Formats: sequence, C-alpha cells, structure tokens
Amino acid sequence: MGAGEPAVAQALLSLLGNLGAVLADDEQRRATVADQVRRVLADAECRSPQAADLAAIQAEADRVLREVTIRNSDIGPVVPHRPG
Repeated sequence: MGAGEPAVAQALLSLLGNLGAVLADDEQRRATVADQVRRVLADAECRSPQAADLAAIQAEADRVLREVTIRNSDIGPVVPHRPG
C-alpha cells in the first residue's frame, strides 16, 4: 500500500481530524492541520483514478476542514500556515 492509495489518504485524514480535535484551542496548529488536509486532498486528486475513491476522500477532507474551522469560529477563520 503506497502513498497514492485511497486507504492511505483516508487514514491520514482521519489522523488529521483527531489531531484537529485535540488542538481546538491553538489557532496556528489548527491552521497547520487544515493546510495538511488540503495537501492530502490535492495529492489524492492527482493520484486517484477512481471517481468513487476520490469522492470519499473529498467528503472526508471537507468534514475535517469544517470541524477544524468551526470548532473555534470565535477566534477567526483558519488560514493555511506557510512555513518560513
């Protein structure tokens, strides 16, 4: 099972969702989680030949992004963290 496998993308998104849940009070880290979710999604869009696999990954990515963004909406929108 390699990085281009839908199961790997799903597992990464699940992990990022769990991470976002425990980082609810840290805006910068939530932004980093959101950025990583977008990276996993972008990679899946390039590598997933099956529309059904991609749709499942997109749905999970959307769910995680909503949770990371909404969890502490009182402190503002999540902006992707750009290192450097």
